[in-house]
Amino acid sequence: MVGKKIPVAYLSIGIGKERHHGCVLMKGEGDLVAIVDWDPITIQNNMIKFMPLELAKRLHSEYWAGEEIRYDGVWMRPNLSIQFISFEEFRRWLIEEFI
Repeated sequence: MVGKKIPVAYLSIGIGKERHHGCVLMKGEGDLVAIVDWDPITIQNNMIKFMPLELAKRLHSEYWAGEEIRYDGVWMRPNLSIQFISFEEFRRWLIEEFI
């Protein structure tokens, strides 16, 4: 990854019914992502790894004790904020617009 630009955003998440939190989202090719919450979520052999979005979301849910995880929005510099009403909308944005 040395010398390669990696798209990065602050990812606003909903956890369960009432909690909200933020973490770091990094994008690889297609729908591959790396997520760092309080700890790395997409990790293999103690290294951050880009994984398919569905797998990353499942691992993220497991990290939060099996709670439902919602990807509610993103914020990126210089001042771009986007809210999502569904996982499908988030996934579409990730694949088509997040560069």
